[in-house]
Amino acid sequence: ISTDQDDDPYLGFMRPFDSDFAAMTTPGKVVKKFQDAVSDLGIFGDASEFVFYNFHRMMTTIPFSSFFRPDAHLAVIMVTDEKEQSQKEFGPQFEPLSFVNTISNLRGTDKVLRFYGAFNFHDLQSCGYSSEPPYNGSPFEDVINETGGLYMSACTRDFGTDLADIGKDILSIVDSPKMLLKNR
Repeated sequence: ISTDQDDDPYLGFMRPFDSDFAAMTTPGKVVKKFQDAVSDLGIFGDASEFVFYNFHRMMTTIPFSSFFRPDAHLAVIMVTDEKEQSQKEFGPQFEPLSFVNTISNLRGTDKVLRFYGAFNFHDLQSCGYSSEPPYNGSPFEDVINETGGLYMSACTRDFGTDLADIGKDILSIVDSPKMLLKNR
């Protein structure tokens, strides 16, 4: 999902399971499709970034909302080099804790909601050149802390390793599959 307020998703949100992926028989084809979508997303969009607003818009707008199932856990990885601007532009419903409560209310009560982030903020490792405000005290920090997620610097040489740690945490949310028997 883009951070531009008018962009539609670039991949995978038109139906609960993107049938384009189902037809792919090799991991290489899936990776290429994902890479193409990221390239289409680009880095030359609007300087104003609305991570919270756009995420909420995807969860509540047809046809994109069909991607989100209330009976499933939800993990969101936010990637940005700009401050979060949804509250300033769209109002108090995008204050971090209000935003988390709104998204939580769209989920099943027993389902996990967790936000993660990869950021380019000057107080994160190897990002000292950034003119953006710090991660500490940001709306992103509030949302990540409230949902028990993790954050990382987007500026390190270990970006892939750190992203893999987020992936491991996401996997820890899911219980092992089980089938309960009525009798033994």
